[in-house]
Amino acid sequence: MPVGKFLGKSLQVGGSLGAVLLLVGGSLAARPYVKQLLQPPSPTSPPACEEKTTARVEGNPNAIRVAPEAVKKLRVRTAPVEAAVPPEPLKLTGHLQLEPSRLARVHTRFAGEVVELGHLNVSENVSLASGARTIRPGDRVQKHQLLAVVWSKDLGEKKSEYLSARTSLWQDELTAKDLADLYARGGTSPKSLRDAERAVEADRIAVEKAELTLRSWGLDDKQLGAVRAEAERIRQKKGRTDPGTDWARVEVLAPFDGVLLEMNVAEHDVVDTNLDLFKVGDLSRMQVNAQVFEDDLARLLRLPPDRREWRVQTGSGCHALVKGGQFETIGAVVDPVQHTVPVMGWIDNGDGRLRVGQPVSVLVPLAPPADASSVPRSALIEDGPRAGVFLQVEGNRPTYEYRPVSVVGRSRDRVYVQAEGLRPGAPVVVAGAVELAAAWQDLPGPPAEAE
Repeated sequence: MPVGKFLGKSLQVGGSLGAVLLLVGGSLAARPYVKQLLQPPSPTSPPACEEKTTARVEGNPNAIRVAPEAVKKLRVRTAPVEAAVPPEPLKLTGHLQLEPSRLARVHTRFAGEVVELGHLNVSENVSLASGARTIRPGDRVQKHQLLAVVWSKDLGEKKSEYLSARTSLWQDELTAKDLADLYARGGTSPKSLRDAERAVEADRIAVEKAELTLRSWGLDDKQLGAVRAEAERIRQKKGRTDPGTDWARVEVLAPFDGVLLEMNVAEHDVVDTNLDLFKVGDLSRMQVNAQVFEDDLARLLRLPPDRREWRVQTGSGCHALVKGGQFETIGAVVDPVQHTVPVMGWIDNGDGRLRVGQPVSVLVPLAPPADASSVPRSALIEDGPRAGVFLQVEGNRPTYEYRPVSVVGRSRDRVYVQAEGLRPGAPVVVAGAVELAAAWQDLPGPPAEAE
């Protein structure tokens, strides 16, 4: 489309000379206004001596030369093109949340009765004047710290099965050995010896099965060793057993260092393996859940992975706390009501000052577009996807050249553009651009093609 036709369809002027001129796709209002504005006063000399107020530059149909008095009438003003600087940070709102991978739901491995609750580590809480107390939500716990003791009939039975299998194995091994000696002297039949050996093999299978069951329920080598030692005592005492107070004892331990977030048990409760007795959270790092408006989503997506940083603020005034972090995930679903997209990242909380659920304000630093220049919004002349600016060029009279540009970003009052020959410091028209374009449209001769 010819630039003249493109600008003719793009320019509309309304209001007084000092009013803001909006591009709405037509110049029927702008062109008569500019013609009247540039109309010279009643001639005081012959027409041949009149000086044209505007003229097309020979050899450059995209340029217009304007008389100084016309510049004043059109109120044309220029400002230097600036290098692209980082725009204002993107502002998001959100809240803090515990990372799912840092939350443990603590169960008992065996159903039974809670006979004891863990106690707070007095050595780390010297302010307790009354000595140790049972743990409560909000207490800090350490890895493998005792949280509760459950007395489980099921565990006692499984240990007894293991113990019985081992003692049977020892007895049958002795019987098989005696029969082997007797068979060597011809005192017994081969069948009796084979039956004794078969009983030994069955006992070994029973021992292995019982041990694998206990291991699958979480017993370690130390606990299994205690059961073996008890079996040895039974053999030495010829059947009398004294398993002690730990026979049915199940210890519920903290899985890692963290904070006790939830406690759903009390002494003498009967619990099963599906109940969350405790919830322990590692709060040394918090997840930030923020929301970005759909219109700002493209600005986040342009940031490379190594530049996806943000500053998270909690509180305000003298109580404000600002910490740096990174965001890792930009959601794929737009909320149909709020028109926002979730953004998730993390922030360090080694000092423990942050709280789960706390509201936060988030600032995301934005990088300027690469190889771009910055001009005021008032300098831009655009019609849909097409845009351009007027640059003042050298000459005896004020001369302005239309330059097509590509818009690559916007901020509140600036536009980031890319164009050949558009360099920082070049004077760009920031006031009177629409009037200048209307005057350019009315010049005789076709303007250049606007691609």
